[in-house]
Parts: sequence; structure tokens; C-alpha cells
Amino acid sequence: MKRLLVVILCTVLSSLHVAAQKAYYRLIETPVENVPVKSRKSLLLIVSGPMSTRKYIQDLQYELKKDLDKKGVTCLLEYAGDDAARLTEKVNAAVKTHQPDCYLVIQPVALQNMTTTPEREVRYVDPKTGNIVSYVKRVPITEWTDQVMEIHFYDNGPQNSKIWEARLQSRTNLAAEKIFRRIAADMLKSWKEKGIISTQAS
Repeated sequence: MKRLLVVILCTVLSSLHVAAQKAYYRLIETPVENVPVKSRKSLLLIVSGPMSTRKYIQDLQYELKKDLDKKGVTCLLEYAGDDAARLTEKVNAAVKTHQPDCYLVIQPVALQNMTTTPEREVRYVDPKTGNIVSYVKRVPITEWTDQVMEIHFYDNGPQNSKIWEARLQSRTNLAAEKIFRRIAADMLKSWKEKGIISTQAS
């Protein structure tokens, strides 16, 4: 009985490094006054930062695009590189090239990338001898990213006025899709409620 309890405890502890990684997100909006309600049919996402941020926003853009396509709103992505000092220059160039009705500028302000340990020890009781036996089990390598991003949404008009603003805090497995669907749904819901993006299908 004691041996069995030891094995159970060892198995639980060896799994903690995997179970401890929990995906989550928090979208914190900053109120923006006097947002003009009008028809916007093209959206450009401009993202800066390292490749993990680019991959993150590519997955988010994919989920946004699935919904926006149904409403006749195009949704494109432009990567502005990892040089924060040239971000404004890159944003202006991207907007000039694509001429979207509105655009998002997304920049990470804090991030940490992690990789889970690909091996762990598994212990069990040999039913023939009663001895505790162990072996190494290979666990699929999973890449996680903790990111805090500042998101600024602009109307591409004469004033380039800000129409939405938020901070996105999240931890996710970059191979997961569910969290991106949830984030996209929350963003779209907010934009629709504020009249930023039309709710009418084309």
C-alpha cells in the first residue's frame, strides 16, 4: 500500500510541470470618447516584436478574418519587424501601401517564451516483483508564450483618430487554437457594440 502511494505521488509531481502551464487571457479596454460610427470595410493589423508575437497575431488574425469575411470586411496582416524605434515609420508605410479603412497597431510591452521539458520520469509497481520500476517517458515539446500587448485601433481618416484601445495579457500554447478564437470573439463583440465594425453580413 505504501509503495502504491509513493508511485501515485511521484506520478503527480512529475506531471506538475505540464499541468502548471494554463492558458489564459485578459483583455483590458481603455475607454475612447466620441468614436465615429461609419462603414469600415477593410482592416489592417500591424504587429511589431519578435517572431513569437508575429506568430501569435497571425493566429489571432486568422480567427478575426473568418468572422469579418462573412461581413465583407477584409482583414490583412503586416509585420513591422522588431525595431521599436522605426515602428511609426513602418506603420505609416503599411497604411500608405494598403490604404485600409482602419488599422490596429499591436506591440508587446512584456513577454516570456518557454518550452516544456520533453521528458519525464514515470514510476510504477511491478506486479510480479512488487518493486518500484521507473522509465523515461517522452512528452511532446510544447512552446508557451506569456505576452502583454498594447493594442491601438485607428480610423484611417484625415485625423487618424484613435477609435479603440486595449491591453491584452495572456499565456498560451502557440499550437493551441481555442484561446485565439475566444480573444477574437471578445474583440469583435466590443467593436460591434461600439459601431466600429458593421454587424451586417455582406
